[in-house]
Amino acid sequence: MKPLLNQLGTFGIVTVVTLLVWLYAEDANIQEYTGQTVRVQFVLPEGSDGIIGPAEPITIEVDFNGSNGQYQQFIQQTRGVVIPITPTFDLSKDQHAVDVELREQLEQYEGLSELGINLTRVSPERERVTFEKYVELTLDVRIVQETGGIRLSSATIEKEEQRRVTLRKIPASEAAQFAGVNAVARVREQDVADIAKGDSKEFDVEIEFPARLREWAPPGRDVQVLVTVANDRDTVTIDRRPILLSYPSSINERYIVEVEEAARFITSFKLEGPREQIAQLKQDPASAVVWASVRLTNEEADAAATNGGELTKAVEIIAPPGVTLASDVVRVTIRVTPRGAAPNP
Repeated sequence: MKPLLNQLGTFGIVTVVTLLVWLYAEDANIQEYTGQTVRVQFVLPEGSDGIIGPAEPITIEVDFNGSNGQYQQFIQQTRGVVIPITPTFDLSKDQHAVDVELREQLEQYEGLSELGINLTRVSPERERVTFEKYVELTLDVRIVQETGGIRLSSATIEKEEQRRVTLRKIPASEAAQFAGVNAVARVREQDVADIAKGDSKEFDVEIEFPARLREWAPPGRDVQVLVTVANDRDTVTIDRRPILLSYPSSINERYIVEVEEAARFITSFKLEGPREQIAQLKQDPASAVVWASVRLTNEEADAAATNGGELTKAVEIIAPPGVTLASDVVRVTIRVTPRGAAPNP
């Protein structure tokens, strides 16, 4: 019985050793594994800032020679793993493109190089990878007036540092297309509706950027705008007008009416009125639509003749509707003498 047990033990040992030898031989047997996939991601060199393309991981198909053990390790190293590849770019350029040899990059990847496998095919063999630098873009801020019927005499950005706005991290190709383009501060009617004519007000206006730049523009950027609502009236100075003395014919029958020589003209008086009317007078300051007049009534003539023969009256300025005298009223002395009376010495 004992010899039988010894024989069984020997048989078992031989079987285990044979199995181990077979497994080792199987594991060490070199085979070709085809159509295996790996995922790679192109990344920028450390310290650089820009856009790399393709931006998303890509799938590469590889064939390699190796043992079953190496194949199992290959699966462990690549399953759910994205292998980083850092191309060599000329970072002094705003844009640069290189062709990356994928086989070379995979062979240098530590997780695969340590396996000792022999890559026989990589598809695609190479990939075109692009780099685009981020740059700064500075835009002038321009005021756009959309104030409807409210006219502004001025609208300015008072602070020098707010007259330009700088956007950072703009792709170089985009920035090049916006040379000379402005950002906009839009002043709308509701912004100025509560400002009296001739008054000023400073308030914040949000900066608007061209549509293609908005994704890179910081939200809520404002500038302070100082606006002055235009006064719809203006003034003009009239150099000289004769004073026309008018009275009823009945006065002329009874009195001699005279104005002293020095008072027969009014000089340098100012008129104020609607801007459009004043603009016409500025173009034609001698226009006949403006004149000076003194009107005398029978009652005033009788009173003057009774009380010393003189009276003082204000000169009336006749002008287009809405245009009024904006300077001091001029008064002249009128002498009234009854006809047939002895002349004044």
